Amino acid sequence: MSKLHDILNKRASVEEKIAFYRQLRDNKALEEEFFDQKNAWVKTGKVSKLSSHESDEDFNQIWKKVAGNRFLHLVSRQIMRYAAIVVLTLSVGGVMGYLISQQTSTSHLANERLSTFRADKGSIAEVVLADGSIVRLNAQTSLTYREDPKTGHRLVSLEGEAYFNVVHDEERPFIVEAGDLTLIDLGTQFNVQAYSDTRYIETVLVEGKIEIHKQQKKKVTLIPGRMCEYSKRTGKFKVSAFDINKKPGWLSNKFVYSDERLERIMHDLELWYDFRVVFANKSLRNDRFNMNISRNVSVEQVLEMLRLNTNANFVMTQNSEDEKVITISK
Repeated sequence: MSKLHDILNKRASVEEKIAFYRQLRDNKALEEEFFDQKNAWVKTGKVSKLSSHESDEDFNQIWKKVAGNRFLHLVSRQIMRYAAIVVLTLSVGGVMGYLISQQTSTSHLANERLSTFRADKGSIAEVVLADGSIVRLNAQTSLTYREDPKTGHRLVSLEGEAYFNVVHDEERPFIVEAGDLTLIDLGTQFNVQAYSDTRYIETVLVEGKIEIHKQQKKKVTLIPGRMCEYSKRTGKFKVSAFDINKKPGWLSNKFVYSDERLERIMHDLELWYDFRVVFANKSLRNDRFNMNISRNVSVEQVLEMLRLNTNANFVMTQNSEDEKVITISK
């Protein structure tokens, strides 16, 4: 599949593309291998220099000429039936790629399929589901999506942080499972942070309404301008207000916090810059700070800003496994 890499990296001529796609048209096994490798290329590449028009639109135009009506069947069968993912990967340096792909795997349940999407450390991704709903994934986030063939429910399982812009459908509820919680969407836009290694699950509602359930019992109903913080340790819910005009900073490629715990800030920095944090003084975890800084700056610049605004020291070292470790102490 070396030709695929030439095409994706814009090294192939139009004639070479046509010849290659004709092979796909005539060879079903090769066609499936092509889509598998193309999806893998998108999934593993943190930064792509292709735009949607240079990759998928280019492919679509040539493929329609080569495959004719079979192209429409292919799109309907492989993409639109379940979910598509627009991978908008954004690196620390700020270079963006824009590709359309999907990764689906067969569920253990009969007649169901799971679509699984992921944003790695140091990147974000935008997922466009089959119903038109848009989900943006923050760094180190995975999301699975399926539609229940019996009830029509749209079911999502989230590990990490995501911003949902849901196409509301009363007959087909949109349900998000995040850790111990189940969120039922009664509106459109909300953010959920549910990393497995954090002490809280945080839900922020921008528009519409959300019901938050635990163990099948409704606990909280959120309205716009409210956020819910759930403690995994105590099982308690805390609802507070937030500025509805200020969406989560990561959506704008920034670190933006207002009166936020240092533990939360450092966790987000870990996922973006790929290091490990050690609190030498545990009490520092709950110190609160404000921050507004671009994600494009270096980790050294972020740490220097924190140092100047805190009474803490941030020391970066590298262990024997080449892992960056930042130790925070007084």
